[in-house]
Amino acid sequence: KGFGKGGMQGGGGGGGMMTGMVKTFSEKNGYGFITAPGQQSDIKFGTSDLAGGAVSAGTQVSFSVAYLPDGRVQAKNVQVGGGDGDGGGGGGYGMKRPGAGPQNYDGGPIEPTGPAKRPRAGGGDGGIGAGEGEWVSGTVKSFNSAKGFGFISSPETSSDIYFNANTLGPEAQAAITSLVGSSVSCQLASVPDGKIRASSVTLL
Repeated sequence: KGFGKGGMQGGGGGGGMMTGMVKTFSEKNGYGFITAPGQQSDIKFGTSDLAGGAVSAGTQVSFSVAYLPDGRVQAKNVQVGGGDGDGGGGGGYGMKRPGAGPQNYDGGPIEPTGPAKRPRAGGGDGGIGAGEGEWVSGTVKSFNSAKGFGFISSPETSSDIYFNANTLGPEAQAAITSLVGSSVSCQLASVPDGKIRASSVTLL
């Protein structure tokens, strides 16, 4: 049906339905993440994006994807089950798994190294494993309350993620004395020295 062959063009529109599995979902916080075959990072969705049916970690879902104004990708029209199969695993909407072949979002040349998740300055710089502006999940590895900073360990990045206390969301601020070991979601940002840090941190 014309879907599933490279996914969406790099604009703000939707595309064919994809399938994946809910990795995490917090009804309290109102959002979760979907793991989809062929995608390097998890795809975020909110309760307003659910088209029907209750979801939880491990639920198989079908969904469409859309670009947000800041360039991030979000799942829309999330439905329980595998959908009608349109697009089945095509999804090359700017996210390229290293070694997956010429599956660029616009058919252009692909850099041979680095994740190159989107054609965005700093994305994949230094091989961090996730692009600038991406949301990743992880665990608070350490936090120094006296100095107001800490580090998050995530399987989606090759190094720990630095965060400052002023990037914590309200719920994380309330639990600041017991942050270490907590599961969190954070938005990545890069700094001039090439290291990664979190620009926003919320509890899962």
